Parts: sequence; structure tokens; C-alpha cells
Amino acid sequence: MAAVLLLVLAIGAAVVGLVQVPDASAAGPEDCTTATTTATATATATATATATETATATATATATQTPSAPATTSGPGATADDCETEQPSSPGTTEPTESTTAPTSEPGDDEVIKVDDAVFRWGINNQSNARSHNPGSFNFFSAGVANPGRGGVQLLEKHWSARSGNVTIQKWMGASKKWRTATWNGWKTVEDTTTATGIDSNFSLHNIVISKGTGTIDLAARTATIRWKGTFTVVYYGGNTIFTVTDPVLQVAGGTGTVTGTLGGFASERDDMTQWSPVAPKTATIATLEGVKLSRSGFSTTPAYRGVTAAGFEDQSTNGAWGAFPAGMLSFLKPLGIAQFWYSTGLSTDDTKLPLPMTISFTAKEVAAPTPEPETPKPTVTNPVNTPPVLTPPAPNAPAPGLVGPVAPTAAAAPESLQSLLTAADLTAIRPVSADTGTPDQANSRIWWVGGSLLLVAALTLLIPTPSPRRP
Repeated sequence: MAAVLLLVLAIGAAVVGLVQVPDASAAGPEDCTTATTTATATATATATATATETATATATATATQTPSAPATTSGPGATADDCETEQPSSPGTTEPTESTTAPTSEPGDDEVIKVDDAVFRWGINNQSNARSHNPGSFNFFSAGVANPGRGGVQLLEKHWSARSGNVTIQKWMGASKKWRTATWNGWKTVEDTTTATGIDSNFSLHNIVISKGTGTIDLAARTATIRWKGTFTVVYYGGNTIFTVTDPVLQVAGGTGTVTGTLGGFASERDDMTQWSPVAPKTATIATLEGVKLSRSGFSTTPAYRGVTAAGFEDQSTNGAWGAFPAGMLSFLKPLGIAQFWYSTGLSTDDTKLPLPMTISFTAKEVAAPTPEPETPKPTVTNPVNTPPVLTPPAPNAPAPGLVGPVAPTAAAAPESLQSLLTAADLTAIRPVSADTGTPDQANSRIWWVGGSLLLVAALTLLIPTPSPRRP
């Protein structure tokens, strides 16, 4: 009887579990926890009842409970993991999400910066952008090697290039305030006008530009090394003399820098321009830089010249804007007959030999290149000529008949070399040293008085008695 009672209680507990346990498939996060707890308690009670039943009763109870047990632990087809996956998730979005990765910072001053697109820009000097001393010829630049083929001839357009590899020749265009690729005969004009250039003014304003330089910069150590690939030609006297610079290299250490290059060209003579023979290439410094301030972008500075001695050149002048380009460059150019263009020689054009600013950019976006400043008109030197007055001496009075008195000489004319230096007042003050200050009338009167006095003295002499000698 006791066994039957226990069986009834177990069946009642199971029925209560089926009625009270909610469907787990509709449960929220909190409901999942409640359903699991209820199912666990029910299963425990069932197990306890089964353990106390007889073998027959236990088998019957177990057969009856087995289909119900899954329903008490979860909803149809649900598991504990399903409850977790049914937690509300963040809604999807089609908007781009903002990256949480911090942007890469600029390289610090203690980092080594690699350069692969540096730009070299230089106009060298005004003399290389001017009319030469030889009438009808000019000094200018060409990209690549510009070779007329023989000496004593002018460079033709077919020998000239505005571009060659990484090298470009640019001209300052004043109207647009920009540097533009040069054109043939552009060196005969000032900026973008048709004004012919002069020897010491009205320069053609060209620059040599070399791109794609490679190297490294160490801002902390204040060092830099940049190399460029390319050749440019410096043309003087329209092509009667030239030299080339190939593959320039910039090296900076501690605020001081140098630009070196492989120099080449053709030897000639000022007295015999027909001579034309290639010279052996030589690596030499073409510019010395002082006070270089390195930055990530680049720098601009004027190469040294003023006060630099041209060693081995005794004709160097040390007056005015005196100085010289580097000694290695001068020694190379001496056999070419053009070294004197690169140091002061005392000519009026010495100031045109001064180097122009050089700009080095460490990226393809150039540092602001120096723009040519308007030229200051040079004063016109004139030597005023004072026209001397015409001196007309007074006409002398006619002398008495039979007597010719002395004629006073006229005033001597000022020498021609002094006419531009003497004023009218100076000229009127000039008197001949041998001239008599008396007039012709006064001179004639003196002659008559002197002659009359002599006759009177002679007459008086005859009237004076002569004493007779005493006789003994």
C-alpha cells in the first residue's frame, strides 16, 4: 500500500511539473535560468521516488517519466546554448566604422629619413644667364651634353635640349610668376619679354632642375647624403666653350655642405677658339654650402664665394665683389680656358660671377624656390663736357706811320684734354706768361718819350763848355 502511495505522489509531481514549467523556447535571458532550475528540481524528485519504489513500480515510473524529462529541461529543439545565442546582438550597420588604430606619427628628429624623390635647383650665377663679352653670343644652360662638334662655332638648336633624363632647364616667367620649361633662344630675353639681355644686367633667369634624388637624412646627427643622376651643360660664348656636370652629390655634416659632380668638357683657348679636344672627366666640388639648416622638407642657401681665394691664379682681384668658386672646379676649368669666369678678375662684371641661391628639396613637392628679384637699375655714368668760351682779343690801334709797335699775343686756348674739366671762369682766368699787360697806345707813347729824352740829353751835352788846359 505504501508503494502505491509513493507512486501516486510521484505521478502527481510529474503532472505538476508539466503544467507549471513554461516553454523554454519562448524564454528570455532570465527565463532560461528559471526553467533550468525547475527542471533540475523535478528530475531530482523523480529520481528519489524511483529509488524507493519496487522494481515493478520503478520500471513503470521510469517509462512514464522518460518522455516528460526533456520537456522540463528545455523547450522543443532548444538547448542551453540556444538561450545564449538568443541574447540580443548589436544591430548591423552599413556605415563605415572609424578605425581605432592611432595614425602613424611623423618621424622624430632622432630618426633617419629615407629620400627617393629629392629635387636639386640652381641658377649658378647671373653671368651664366647673360650676354657674353663676345658680341652676338650668349651664356646659357642645356640639359644633357650640348656639343657643337668643333671649336669656334655657335651651338645650334639641334645640339640643345630643355629636358634630358632627370634634368630640366626652366625659365622664370614674370607674368605668371612661375618657373616654366625653357625654350630655344629663351636666354635672349628677360623673363617672358623680348628685351635682349645685357652683359651686367637684364639676365635671362634660367635654373637647372634635377629630380629623383635618393639618399638619407639624419636630423639628430645633422647629416645628409643625396645623389642625383643626370648631366647638364654650361654654355659660354654661344658654344665656343662649354663644360658639363654629371651626377651631382650633396653631403652635409654639422651645418656645412658640399655639392660635387663629375666634370667634363672640351679644351679650347681664348686666343684660338678653333681648338676643341675632350678632357678627362674629374670629380670636383662645384659648391660649398655654409650654415645649412636641415629639415624634413629641405633648405635653400647661397654657396660660398665672397672672400674665397683663387689659389694659383695671380690675376685674381680683391676689390669690390671679389671671391671665387671652389678650387677643384677652377683647376679643372683652367685647361679649358674658362677658369677666369669663375673668380674675380677686376672687370666691371665681377658682381655677376657671384653664385645664386641653391635650393634642395627632399620630396617632389619642392621647397619654395627663390624667385628672382627685380633688378635695381644701375645709374648711368656720364661725364659732362663744359664748352669753353670763344675768346676774341680786342683789335689793336693802328701804329703811327713808320713805327711798328709790339703786338700783344692772344690768350692761349686750353688743351683739348682739359676742356671737359675746366669751367668758363677757369678759362677766363688764364693769361699768357709772356703777354704785356699794357695797351698798344701806351706802348707807342713810351717809345716816343724815351727817344725824345735821349735827344735832349745829347743837346745839353753839346752846350756845356769844355775847359782849356793851362800852359806851363
